[in-house]
Amino acid sequence: MSGNSLRLLVMLAGLPLLVLIGGCAIGADLVNPSFLSALGLDPATIVPSQGRTLVSFTNGTQYEATFSVVVTPDLLASANEATLGDADVAAGETRTLPFDCPAAGVIVPGDLSAELAIGTTAVTVVVDGAEVALTYEGSQLQAGRDYVCGDVIEIRLLQVGEGIGADDFAIQVRVLPGR
Repeated sequence: MSGNSLRLLVMLAGLPLLVLIGGCAIGADLVNPSFLSALGLDPATIVPSQGRTLVSFTNGTQYEATFSVVVTPDLLASANEATLGDADVAAGETRTLPFDCPAAGVIVPGDLSAELAIGTTAVTVVVDGAEVALTYEGSQLQAGRDYVCGDVIEIRLLQVGEGIGADDFAIQVRVLPGR
């Protein structure tokens, strides 16, 4: 084998190694924000998915119930920016609704009102064909303060009395940490 043929063979054998090493450098450049800016892309507009927050409705009574929750992006959001989540939950059952994290900045058990205020109907219990409306008097749940993305917010209906009036039921809200 001549010297030129040997050099050619070494170059051809080393070419995949050079492509592999060069590919890593090119791949690193593609992730570099200044390289993206040079291509005319704004790295700030490339936002990865931040996950979801689950709202769980648990009916701990012997009656059917309808749960309501209002989800807004922040405290100053208008009613137009709010999302209403409703779930009919049979006795002793649990249902969940997922909400994307950027949109789930504030979660309030209740129905959609103009002011997004506390004290609106959060759960309606159907007792012998009659509806009993229950309000949630607790505070709004704020992302970052009360929960983080990935947590489960459980809204539980309990029967605390022997009768079938609004005072005989309670709404309990707790945050279960995500993984």
